[in-house]
Amino acid sequence: MLDRDECAQAAAIRDGEVTCAELIGDAIHRIESLNPELNCVVAERFDAALQEARELDRVGVLAGPLAGVPVLLKDLGQQVAALAQTDGSRAERTGPPAEDSRLATRLHEGGMIPLGKATSPEFGNHPTSEPAVHGPARNPWDLGRTAGGSSGGAAAAMAAVAARMVPVAGASDGAGSIRIPASCCSVFGLKPSRGRVAIANSDGQLAPLAVTHAVSRSVRDSATLLDLLSAPKPGTTPSLPLPRVPFSMKSGDPGNLRIAVS
Repeated sequence: MLDRDECAQAAAIRDGEVTCAELIGDAIHRIESLNPELNCVVAERFDAALQEARELDRVGVLAGPLAGVPVLLKDLGQQVAALAQTDGSRAERTGPPAEDSRLATRLHEGGMIPLGKATSPEFGNHPTSEPAVHGPARNPWDLGRTAGGSSGGAAAAMAAVAARMVPVAGASDGAGSIRIPASCCSVFGLKPSRGRVAIANSDGQLAPLAVTHAVSRSVRDSATLLDLLSAPKPGTTPSLPLPRVPFSMKSGDPGNLRIAVS
């Protein structure tokens, strides 16, 4: 089941092929098995995640298109309530945040279940994820190579997706932080247009330079998540209007495309 992408895992839950608790339990077991070598998950909320999954199974009502699907968020600007965050720095070892970030809120509204935080370089300032506070994240294809990174820092999240810990992981990109690690780890990474994913001004991003999205196992996963995250919200950084056709519904030959170079 963990080899399936985000959309397929959500469909399996809706079809009764697997329960939310079973899927979350398998993902936790995979993290516990692989993380000692990969060193990409630096904070966990396994007990809370299992409780959320059991509640979804108990009530029998799956709210959101991705209900029950596990996800990791980045240890930089993607706060999860009551879960420690360091921004990759020893200087940021403060108490856990009291509330979710805009991204975590939208993921929860879509039914996804955060399992923990994936490491980031200190304040997202490097093209590799080797913060002194947590140590280096390893590439799952070759432990001797980097998982990548950049100014937003999401290398370990990419590593977690490639290692099949989770089908999708939160990321952000200011100068390559989604695209570089996606290339290093052979996963799909899209940097959305500025304003496409609305974030609160308090989310700690270098808006509008850095944008928030994710890395995933497939193009359709990224499109589905972009639909979930694109809803505009008053009081956030400037946001683009919703597309006429959802991103997940776009398919077929796009015809001749033009690329603008400034």
